[in-house]
Amino acid sequence: MPPESETAVPAADTPSAYAELIERLKQAGATAGADLNYAQTGMDVDMEVAPEQLAAVAAQLKRDRFSLETLVGVDRQPDLCVLYLFKPFDGGGARVRVRATTARDVATLPTLSAVYGGADWYEREIADMFGINFTDHPHLRPLLLPHYTKFHPLRKDFHGAPIDIPEDTVEIPEIDVNEAMKLGKSDAPQRDFFLNMGPQHPSTHGVLRILLHVEGERVLGGRCHLGYSHRGTEKLAEKRQYVQILPYTDRMDYLSPVNYNWGWAKLLERAANIESTPRAEVIRLIMGELSRVASHLVWLGTYLLDLGAITPFLYCFEDREMILTIFERVSGQRMTTSYIVFGGVRNDVYGSFVEDVSKLVKHMRKRMPEYDTLVMKNEIFLMRTDKVGAISPEQAVEYGVSGPCLRAAGVDYDVRRDEPYCDLYSQLEWKVPVETAGDCLARSLVRMEEIEQSLNLIEQALSKLEEGPVRAKVPKLFKVPAGEYYSITEGPRGAIGWYLIGDGSNMPYRLKVRVPSFANLQIVEQLIPGMRVADVVSILGSLDVVIPEIDR
Repeated sequence: MPPESETAVPAADTPSAYAELIERLKQAGATAGADLNYAQTGMDVDMEVAPEQLAAVAAQLKRDRFSLETLVGVDRQPDLCVLYLFKPFDGGGARVRVRATTARDVATLPTLSAVYGGADWYEREIADMFGINFTDHPHLRPLLLPHYTKFHPLRKDFHGAPIDIPEDTVEIPEIDVNEAMKLGKSDAPQRDFFLNMGPQHPSTHGVLRILLHVEGERVLGGRCHLGYSHRGTEKLAEKRQYVQILPYTDRMDYLSPVNYNWGWAKLLERAANIESTPRAEVIRLIMGELSRVASHLVWLGTYLLDLGAITPFLYCFEDREMILTIFERVSGQRMTTSYIVFGGVRNDVYGSFVEDVSKLVKHMRKRMPEYDTLVMKNEIFLMRTDKVGAISPEQAVEYGVSGPCLRAAGVDYDVRRDEPYCDLYSQLEWKVPVETAGDCLARSLVRMEEIEQSLNLIEQALSKLEEGPVRAKVPKLFKVPAGEYYSITEGPRGAIGWYLIGDGSNMPYRLKVRVPSFANLQIVEQLIPGMRVADVVSILGSLDVVIPEIDR
């Protein structure tokens, strides 16, 4: 069993800013405080909280403008533990880890969903995987597992079990209907009904089902149903060596595998105190930004296809094809690249890489005005997106929204700038696009500007690509020192977080992946009441979720 936490440091010895924060949290009910070594762990402050004080401590963090970043369930044997990670979105603030423990035979903690709306789905996921009951949760039904499942896969004493599938596997009935009805009020209840959107609806871009409660064309409410393609990656990771996990990261987000490779590599480098080489850092940035452009092009083409426009889809996939060709020549793969590895990149780029990327940048700079004229100023597009599905800054923070969806709501936060994982981001000239309307149009404008900024970054990085090794010396048998580590990077959809508990062996004791689509999709249930059915398609497309990220 791994250590429960890093070595505690007396609060009086912490930096003054953290000491004040720790003192406020103690007054709210936290029973212990410690300053973590950020460079080593990726976290700043550690607090232990008794279950009955959990809501009060969370409320204090909310008053201090912290967002709930993610929840991590851990089977510490014999007890069960939930880790709550908080981070403010105003840049430079501490990452706070709050720990709450429950006995295995009790397995009960209070819900935080009344304090942070974003805790809802995280708690349901932990209830699925660890069997922890969150008291007073408004909707504690299975999120990722089938409703008839009788086991909790991420408990350490689970080693597989037969699934007794009932004859009738339809999982709606009464609970979901009743819960969906609570989301909206009907003026004429006799005309309302329930409508299944998905799980094979073309606009869901994955296996997602939204149970809509509608009255004519007006949406009264809805609930998302997930888990149809869940692969159990976090459980698999506990049975694989660190070097064997890389291919799984490719498949979490099939539109930006390079960004997931990068995040996984940065986590291992932090844990093992390894630094990649200067040439590899430049290649990583170029490949990561190319992946961002490719992902945004898929979003643009498919979003417009959802809204009824076919031509831009062909433009976008033509442009994306140029990027995938570069990926194929660099890594041998168009999508599942497994290219960025701890210590650097798997191999050097090919001879005409710089020329090909330069040609792509030049092509995209000519293309962007066409997209602007063809799409962003199109009257129909504006009617379908302007003032539709608006997210307020307060909502975005409460639900832990990240990426373009967060920045479109007026929250100026980007991991690349505010918690840089590559020094080049602070050396190159670029800016973080921010809009304030928070609606579908704002999210679209942010992504289009992000393509421009990615091109700027790529162009500058090419000039810094100097000769040198592309991978540092790494041990042949890779092990992570016992401890707990967190690393975060900025993917095309938002913040990708990795929480690792190492026990000194060559396999993780626990690996949790914080995927941006999870939090970004959760808020859709708050956006659709009062909208028309067609608006649901527009809102969903503007969030740019990738369901396999959630069903990781």
